[in-house]
Amino acid sequence: MIVWVTGANRGIGHEVSWRLLGLGWTVRVVTARSERAAQDAAARLGSGVHPLRLDVTSPDDSAEAARSLRERFGGLDVLVNNAAITYDTWQRAVGADLDVVREAMEINVERPPTRSPRPR
Repeated sequence: MIVWVTGANRGIGHEVSWRLLGLGWTVRVVTARSERAAQDAAARLGSGVHPLRLDVTSPDDSAEAARSLRERFGGLDVLVNNAAITYDTWQRAVGADLDVVREAMEINVERPPTRSPRPR
């Protein structure tokens, strides 16, 4: 089974990866915005986990990640799409920068995924 967890270098994505591994699932791919962060996450999770750099704001990155998955594994069984942008804890509703809020909504909620890896 090919499991891909996005945003797996910290927080919820990393914990989900650990939990899936603990349940006997095989997490094969973890992604992060930087190659180094993806490599570090994969190393912490153990052998057989492959790191990929993925910036979810970049359609080119998404297409490259999908291509890489198809080439390496032939497809995908499970996607845990945890990656997101703008964890804006510094803002308050009264004075929020609406451009930041709009960008986060577009990336995290509204944007349809680019061409995804075909199911296996």
